[in-house]
Amino acid sequence: MIFANHQAWHLLWLLPLIAAALHFFYEHRCKVGSRFVQEHLIDELVQGFSRTHYRLKAMLLMAAFLLMVMALSRPQWGFTERPVKRHGLDIMVVIDVSKSMLTQDVLPSRLERTKLAIKDLVMKLNGSDHIGLIAFAGDAMVMCPLTYDYNGFLLSLDDLSTDSIPRGGTDISEAIDESVKAYQGRVDSDKAVVLVTDGEDEEGDAVAAARRAREKGVQIFTVGVGTREGDLIQVTNADGQTGFLKDANGNVVKSHLNENLLQQIAYVTGGAYIRSGATHFGLDYLYDRQLSKLKKHDAEAKMAKQYNERFQWPLTLAFILLLAEAMFLNRRRSATKIILAVIFLMSFLTPAKSFASVAGEVNKANDLYKQGQFDDSLKLYQEALDQDGKSPIVKYDLGTALYKKGDYLKAMEYLSQAAQDKNLKIKLKAEYNLGNVLYKTGVQKENTNVDEAIKSLQDALGYYGESAADDPKDQDALFNQDFVKKEIERLKEKKQQQQRDQQQNQQQNQKQQDQKNQQGQQSQQNQQSQQNQQKQQEAQQAQQNSAKDQKKQQSASESKVQKQKKAKEQADESQKEIDRKQAENLLEEYQENEEPKKLLNYMPKKIDDRPVIKDW
Repeated sequence: MIFANHQAWHLLWLLPLIAAALHFFYEHRCKVGSRFVQEHLIDELVQGFSRTHYRLKAMLLMAAFLLMVMALSRPQWGFTERPVKRHGLDIMVVIDVSKSMLTQDVLPSRLERTKLAIKDLVMKLNGSDHIGLIAFAGDAMVMCPLTYDYNGFLLSLDDLSTDSIPRGGTDISEAIDESVKAYQGRVDSDKAVVLVTDGEDEEGDAVAAARRAREKGVQIFTVGVGTREGDLIQVTNADGQTGFLKDANGNVVKSHLNENLLQQIAYVTGGAYIRSGATHFGLDYLYDRQLSKLKKHDAEAKMAKQYNERFQWPLTLAFILLLAEAMFLNRRRSATKIILAVIFLMSFLTPAKSFASVAGEVNKANDLYKQGQFDDSLKLYQEALDQDGKSPIVKYDLGTALYKKGDYLKAMEYLSQAAQDKNLKIKLKAEYNLGNVLYKTGVQKENTNVDEAIKSLQDALGYYGESAADDPKDQDALFNQDFVKKEIERLKEKKQQQQRDQQQNQQQNQKQQDQKNQQGQQSQQNQQSQQNQQKQQEAQQAQQNSAKDQKKQQSASESKVQKQKKAKEQADESQKEIDRKQAENLLEEYQENEEPKKLLNYMPKKIDDRPVIKDW
């Protein structure tokens, strides 16, 4: 048998006080009775009082108290084995431990403030997230590999100091390369590195290392610690004396926050840069808005022992003893009263058994919730709610599990019911988680409807305000209240910017429309001008065609005259040929008859003398 709540055993310190109080009451009653009757006659004469019965009643009360303490300690025996799957993130935290982190521009110092913020980050993890630790200065060293053992991680974190790395200086590139090596063999989730430093890189090329990390699929989220103005580095020497760090020339060294380099590293790897402030470090914001959205890994399922709750047995026995103690009010008992007491006891056992069953389901669901198995825990919470639909605790647990699953609408329904309970503790928790639900709802609506996002954040602000009003010491509610106020102002500015952009777009659209109208009118004018030009061209073409027709007709006429002239010339030539032949015949006759002088005047021109052809 084991006990899940060992702290409850400290209540046994009250047992001696209860025994002393019962003894004091017994002595006081005997002293009062002795005023009226002798002590040995009290049992016989005083009705309703018996020393034997009183001692027995006292023993029953003390035994009932002991059993109730045992029930509160949650005894468990017997178990069932069930597979447990882990579904979470891989986060490698890289912390600068160089001398510059001793600067006190962030109190108590940059390094100590970083360690406190990392502890707060671990508190946000749900048990299924891997987390590891790397320290760096001139070199880088893995102080804690990726693990589920948060206590071991915190021990490594507490041991960090400027002496953790023997080699001095600051080499951010070496730290980035070492974080990439730590992720070797892990391909089933996004690889996130949280780099916390002041950004002073004395060695290496951090941007080149960031590019190598991006090629390996590693995203780096940088957190800048310190102020832009910077401060002197305060160190303690071997004699325990405090002084300021000096360089080789004897000049004091002043450390500044180098935001430009950290922004470049985050931009190159697709991460984000956050500057830590005096009131908040920013890791919670980084986890909620960036890391929680990364792809989670599914670790190998392991068989885990689920112990069975047995607190209902000692609790039932305690109620039985209390009823038995009540039966000894008087010395004499009637059978009727005893029967009534037994009936009352039997009627009590049934709801007690039901209560024990509900409590057992809730405790099992709580264990699954802590392990990050929200689907399994939701089933058990729902079964518990089916058995006891009025329990505000079950409604609160169910609403919180739905919130972790991202079902904000149903979560709001159950948390609203729990917030109406008179129990202040449950009321405070429900109001706080309602604020969380409405904040998450507003974040989801930011990119789709800014007005609805602002309304959700204003509702969240109201619940945080109610929680803070009910418990003024609730620092988380006060912080969330201030944070949501800033988010509302940011969204209002975003809305105004959107309105300005919308007006500019409308003006630009109107200007473009006017330009289109002017272009349309110009196009109509150009079209009309083109039509006129086309008509002119057609008219000119018609004139040209008409001139061509006239030329063709004139050409045809001239060709006809030429043909006629040519025909006439051919006729003349034919006649000349006839005349030439006749002249030749006459010459031959003259030569034969000796009369050539008569025919000289009839000789034709040379036959190669031709008329000139007109050049058209």
